[in-house]
Amino acid sequence: MQNHICLDHRALFFIDIDLQGLLDLGEPSTMPSVTSRGISSKAPIAIQHYIQAMEAYFVQHWIAERAEHSYCDAMDGNPNIAQLNSIDRDISRACQLGEKKSRRTPTTPWSPALLQACRYVEYWKLWLSEHRTGRNYQPQRTTLVHAGMSKHVADRLRTMRPERSIINKVLRAGRKYYTQILRKAASYRCQHLELRAQTEALANDGDKDTILRRIIHAEASQEVFKHLWRALSKDAHSGISCLIVSDNN
Repeated sequence: MQNHICLDHRALFFIDIDLQGLLDLGEPSTMPSVTSRGISSKAPIAIQHYIQAMEAYFVQHWIAERAEHSYCDAMDGNPNIAQLNSIDRDISRACQLGEKKSRRTPTTPWSPALLQACRYVEYWKLWLSEHRTGRNYQPQRTTLVHAGMSKHVADRLRTMRPERSIINKVLRAGRKYYTQILRKAASYRCQHLELRAQTEALANDGDKDTILRRIIHAEASQEVFKHLWRALSKDAHSGISCLIVSDNN
């Protein structure tokens, strides 16, 4: 039986609503304590940006004061529905602002091969977390299996309930494979785009083929400038002090 309840990543506030009492359904059910509600994150720095942006928005729009005023009106029997809806919209906007401030642009070139390797590692990390914490991560594993794993791998994973020693062994191998894919991420990305461009060309869709070719060229140029920036940065030890580029075509 679970000891924790997995919550959404935006659950910064706990609002206990007694639905049975609110809807006059009799005795209210026992609500779990706050300590049993598990929240985890892989980006602690992003959490700080998220909270700071939300707190600033709350202060600027007087959300706490408006909520207190609306609560007093509701207790007096005169709830202001329009005000409550306005507060709800502002809370949603605060969450969106927090997400925007904490969002990071991925720097690793994306490809289906990289995504498959990442999902495979995440799948086994969920098994390891379940062994360590006792939580049930079956829904998350099912989502990963249905998200795009190959049919052979997905069918094999559905029927397995591995021991912890097996999990550690497979997880090490999966992380090693993921690292190999990560080191060649740009190459896998280029191969993926080239294949898509060829497919669109065979389908006589010239517009998509042109767009994909432009993406390939732009990403290749970006990669070149990235290497140049690293070589010419102050912290680099490449021995390069200047670079002359010919303007000949």
